[in-house]
Amino acid sequence: MSNHLARILLALTVGLAGCFGPSSGQRYDDVTFPPPPAGIAPQPYTAEEIRASNPEGTFCEYRISQAGMAPIAQSIQWTECNSLGCAMVTTLVNDGGGKPRSERTTARWDELRDHASFPAALTVRTEELIATPAGRFACWRYDVRRPGQDAQPVIERYWFDARRAGSPVLMVVEQARVELMRMELTATNRTEFR
Repeated sequence: MSNHLARILLALTVGLAGCFGPSSGQRYDDVTFPPPPAGIAPQPYTAEEIRASNPEGTFCEYRISQAGMAPIAQSIQWTECNSLGCAMVTTLVNDGGGKPRSERTTARWDELRDHASFPAALTVRTEELIATPAGRFACWRYDVRRPGQDAQPVIERYWFDARRAGSPVLMVVEQARVELMRMELTATNRTEFR
């Protein structure tokens, strides 16, 4: 897998590592999140919507396919959620066998929101109804066209559920009309935020 694809996958599914907690004297209910920076395409969710849609106990399961590799099953379980952020336990299982690997990370809700930060000049947002093994979803589709090698752009496509905030329900990365990676939601108990 290329370094670019590895960064995309890590950012979208594992979360940013680091500790969270209130600074001295700060209460969790006093937390406000800064807006995203200028030059970013409209994001699918606010930090508050992600928090509302992913209470402690939320889980998502994905199937990840990459060119030339055995598919991977990935699950994410939200734990220790509060108004500032959450901890997540991510477990990967290779369909070719092998021992499952789990990792615990933490992230602030605004960090998770910013995983869907795409340059406005490179991004087109539309609406689309899609189906994955987890069901049918009314989505915001983001097509991000990034420069690639050999003058062939890399096209990243993300489908975000318009009713349940969180990671995309489907993501496809392709170059020269060849699919390099696909990540699709297979199961979830994520709640609606509206």
